[in-house]
Amino acid sequence: MPVPPNLDQEKLCEVALAILGLTASTEHGVTRAWKGMYWDLLDLLYQRGWIENPVGKAKSVVLTEAGERLAEEFLARHFGRLSAAAPKVSKVSSRRTKGAASPRAAVGTVHQFRVALPGTKPLVWRRIQVSDDYTFWDLHVALQDAMGWQAASKWRLASPKLTL
Repeated sequence: MPVPPNLDQEKLCEVALAILGLTASTEHGVTRAWKGMYWDLLDLLYQRGWIENPVGKAKSVVLTEAGERLAEEFLARHFGRLSAAAPKVSKVSSRRTKGAASPRAAVGTVHQFRVALPGTKPLVWRRIQVSDDYTFWDLHVALQDAMGWQAASKWRLASPKLTL
């Protein structure tokens, strides 16, 4: 869907990048955010060099170094408090460990899963780590992203004691 022409595209891009930066997580030195915006808007961010090419199967987009820096700047510019005593927004890594400080929870645990596709040769598998505050929907999205699926593949959770 095209970006409406009656909107200030520069401001729209700044706000979009700020929101991406606010919802992004960094793992292994790569900052990613879920693609939840108009494709044309993501393309505008890509043209400015703020994100890597959004075209592909991944459900997330990678912020460039410039994009990460500008996301914080735009967040402060468009949503910051005017008071000098405003709290600083800190990024939350998705790789929290037990006892780590987090704005969302005092204690966070990371759960690690090994996801395999039985019957494939060689065996196709992934290891994913998710936070203890993930919902089933969050887990579903993480699995889809890890396997490179586009919500078209059927899958089920299974363990020796439980099958969902």
